[in-house]
Amino acid sequence: NLINGVADTLYVQNIEDTAGNAMTAQQMFVLMLDTVTIPKALVITEIMYNPAESGTDSTEFIEIYNNDVVSVDLMNYVLKYGASSFTFPASLVIAPGEYALVSSNAAAASNFYGVTFLQGSTGGIVNGGATVVLLSPNGLLVDTVTYDDIAPWPTLADEGGYSLSFCDPDLDNNVAANWSLGTVFFGTVNSLDVYADPGQGCVTPSD
Repeated sequence: NLINGVADTLYVQNIEDTAGNAMTAQQMFVLMLDTVTIPKALVITEIMYNPAESGTDSTEFIEIYNNDVVSVDLMNYVLKYGASSFTFPASLVIAPGEYALVSSNAAAASNFYGVTFLQGSTGGIVNGGATVVLLSPNGLLVDTVTYDDIAPWPTLADEGGYSLSFCDPDLDNNVAANWSLGTVFFGTVNSLDVYADPGQGCVTPSD
């Protein structure tokens, strides 16, 4: 029996059509029973909106954290940022405590940060501050953040090499004081060191 909020897998093989042609390749489908009518506790926890790049940014990203007690399938969830919009096109189940990462250039971001990113809208993330919105498949508001590039928001996130990082998903992520800067060094771009925490939460730097 399917358990509410727990992902399961259906494997299908050797199905024949009316002419007797068999589907020999095994097909896999992720199933999830979801009878809850309130939005899941998904939280926008990191935004790299203006990396230390010139021209088209390739290492910007948005991070989503599952702060719920059940797994969530992000298929058909909608992520909006500025004028850009991205709908998760396929099943992506994230367990409690796991992350989903979306970038306007998934290949470049995955290569630079060493973790897997989904390809989002190629329109990019607004540099001067914008609203990021996450909607459920039926249009319910799951989370929204309006960040800015001026104080009290951490200003080094504006082309200073740092991401905006939200360390405590139980707090209000629309309060600028609850955001800090990325802490893990990933490399140097245009003579600026790049710090972020994609897919790992806030990391305390070692001495």
